[in-house]
Amino acid sequence: MAFTAIGAVAQVTVSGLVTDETGSPVIGANILEVGTSNGTITDIDGTYSLRVSKDAKIAISFTGYQTTEILAGSGGKFDVKLDVDSRLLEEVVVTGYQIQRKRDISGAVSVISTADIQNLVTSSFAQKLQGRATGVTVSTSGAPGSAANVRIRGISSFGNNDPL
Repeated sequence: MAFTAIGAVAQVTVSGLVTDETGSPVIGANILEVGTSNGTITDIDGTYSLRVSKDAKIAISFTGYQTTEILAGSGGKFDVKLDVDSRLLEEVVVTGYQIQRKRDISGAVSVISTADIQNLVTSSFAQKLQGRATGVTVSTSGAPGSAANVRIRGISSFGNNDPL
């Protein structure tokens, strides 16, 4: 004898493949039932499977791509192609040595907005960086007019450790 809870929400399974603009599988894309904490991520093959309520809206997102939403309906297979979010790719990032487009950077980057530091009252730009970028240490000797020492990721190398 099977029992059904009164007022229970009908559940369906949605599954599919998430790919990028080139057709390559997207590993680690977020699949989330909108308005809940029910979600999953795509596996190494870009596939996903999630049990949701029948009337659910599902959001598929990944950093650097536009979020796509689908309706679960009666469930089934939903293959999704994510489009690049061109607004993010055209941002310009100023690195310690040069200016690059955000899409061309493959390493770790800390971004400090000019709005965050423009109203700070300090004697140098280096002091405005202090405490605002991960892995960057700014220190001074404390003497009036002394230059600030900027260290990126510590002082572990021999010789001159001043990157800037």
